Parts: sequence; C-alpha cells; structure tokens
Amino acid sequence: MDCPRCGAKSEVFDSRKADKGSAIKRRRKCVSCGHKWSTMERTERARTLRVVKRSGSREAFDPSKILQGIDIACGKRPVP
Repeated sequence: MDCPRCGAKSEVFDSRKADKGSAIKRRRKCVSCGHKWSTMERTERARTLRVVKRSGSREAFDPSKILQGIDIACGKRPVP
C-alpha cells in the first residue's frame, strides 16, 4: 500500500483480527517518511455470481446448468 502522505511504499508492523474475525486491522508504516496509519480490511461479499460467456455477455450463475452439462456428458456412459 502507498503512503497517504508521501506516496512511497509501506510495510505492515501489526496485524490483528477485528469485528469478531470478519475483518483485519493492520497498522502500517511508511518506509520513506515514517508516517503511521491504520487500515481495516474486510472481504466483500458478491451479491450474485456472474458468468462471462464466450460472446462477452454476462449472466447470473445458474447451478442447474452445471448439473445439466454433467448429465449430458455422462448420458451415454455407464456412470452409476
């Protein structure tokens, strides 16, 4: 991460879990100017999974299409 004060690279000198383990709080220090600051990092949950088609179009992920494809692939094979 870049320093908000001078723009140089920073390093993490303290890291711990926050918000009952759903986030990580990190203390950072600039390698160049020595400025210290905190960051809070959380994972972002996707609202819906999107699939990019060969044509470049996007559509919502449909798990039934996976099962349908497996059924078609195994249709003429002796799969129990």
